[in-house]
Amino acid sequence: YPGTYTLLRKDETLADLVRRAGGLSAEADPEAAYFTRLRAEASFAAEISGADTRTRVGVDLAEALARPRSDDNLVLIAGDQLHV
Repeated sequence: YPGTYTLLRKDETLADLVRRAGGLSAEADPEAAYFTRLRAEASFAAEISGADTRTRVGVDLAEALARPRSDDNLVLIAGDQLHV
């Protein structure tokens, strides 16, 4: 289910979150998915001005879901976003 999810554990991963959200729908294309993370150096001024404070992180969602121990199954931090 689309929406905003609160992280439940410090070690929650991308695959954990997708599973908690009900998995991918039949229409979802994991190859078109993209993942963004807040930039560590994002300044308060940049956030106020609406400047882009996020960066895309290369991740293979299909691989993360198929192989939970893969490097693509990132440990999530507050503010991460997955778009499928």
